[in-house]
Amino acid sequence: MQSIIIKDFGPIPYCSMETKDFTILIGQQATGKSTICKSVYFFKTVRDEIISYLYSLLGDDSDKLNDPVKAIGQKMKYNFINIFGQTKFKREFYIRYNYSEDLFIEASITKDENKYLNFEFSEVLRSKISDLKYFVENNFQDIKYSSVQEDLYVRIEKNKAFIYINNEVKKLFDDDREIFYIPAGRGLLSLLTDHLLTIDIKLLDYISGNFMKYIQEQRVSFDLWIHELKQQIQMDNDKFKIENEKTEKVAEYVDDILKGHYIYKNGKEYLKLKNGSSLPVNFASSGQQEVLWILNLLYIWMTKFDKNYFVVIEEPEAHLFPDTQKKVLDFIVMFLNSNNNQVMITTHSPYILTSANNLLYAGKLSVKTEEVKDIIPKRQWIDFSSFGAYMVGDSKKNHLRTIIDEELQEIKAEEIDKISKVIGCEYAMLFNLEAQNEFID
Repeated sequence: MQSIIIKDFGPIPYCSMETKDFTILIGQQATGKSTICKSVYFFKTVRDEIISYLYSLLGDDSDKLNDPVKAIGQKMKYNFINIFGQTKFKREFYIRYNYSEDLFIEASITKDENKYLNFEFSEVLRSKISDLKYFVENNFQDIKYSSVQEDLYVRIEKNKAFIYINNEVKKLFDDDREIFYIPAGRGLLSLLTDHLLTIDIKLLDYISGNFMKYIQEQRVSFDLWIHELKQQIQMDNDKFKIENEKTEKVAEYVDDILKGHYIYKNGKEYLKLKNGSSLPVNFASSGQQEVLWILNLLYIWMTKFDKNYFVVIEEPEAHLFPDTQKKVLDFIVMFLNSNNNQVMITTHSPYILTSANNLLYAGKLSVKTEEVKDIIPKRQWIDFSSFGAYMVGDSKKNHLRTIIDEELQEIKAEEIDKISKVIGCEYAMLFNLEAQNEFID
């Protein structure tokens, strides 16, 4: 299982966490939830940078650096700075991401006065990358020097080379998941995609810019209502993961949360409401705008054939009523269980934790009775063994602590009730004050 260690980075003094299939981070604002998620996201994308580097060896403009780790490290520095928004680091920090026991990368800054960003690869990872570089250079270099007349041959051979590189690197990391990050504030970001040509993407952070570009690419999938999308998918693929009737149910679930159908026509976005009227998305409620592209993207990915995903979702509950928060979490778990997917979410909402507990309980109870599915569908059960929930930033001694009750196999009730107790305590004090004044009168 993959894991991460962070020391003295951003608001985090120290934390250590396993990256399970489904992870929930809860805590007050500015405690480091996003820092943890962005760190995990960054290190997971290193795999794709290695693939990109190895494939670049087949081009005329291939990297001339003899040390592949140094070449890959340069791109990692660029990505790291763009994700975290820092070019200079005032204090020393340390991050280590473990892909496996002997496959890891460490990030820190140099101890000299320059304080440069530095990455160290484990010896096993260094060796594996060097071996792959040697293999590519000695088995595919004839592609690089082929004549123009052999253009079709070159394309076919390059495709073979890419498949080989892609498979070998993903096998090395034991991870074939596509990697995505759905940031907070997505309602505004999705609306800005209409003005992408007039916006300098460089002014946006790396994650927000990528999110906007990806939405722009995916919106064209919605020239038809989301109910009809499955017919397009069937034309594109003879097989797809969700059976016909299940696809329809998923589409209905999306419509129920959105309170309408999403439509993208002639470069404009609309919600077709239940009363038959059409509402431009920029005039929809803030809750609809925030949740729209969580639902759309998860739906698209659920209907992709033979693909797995790792997705970070920040604050999926934003601007939503509590029962809708529950439905959104149910939908996220449906996506999680649709294939070998992984999800990491940040939240401020105790309703998200309560909803997760119900789905954990259903998963636990399912081994005793099949009647559980009559209350909560099987596709929404959470497997306790692949679940983690953590409180971030409420303790100086333990900045990241698990809030799981291992014996009961659920999130600890006292953690969910903590904020309610604070509010209840204030109410009790006011009530007592009123009682004292009445007694005096």
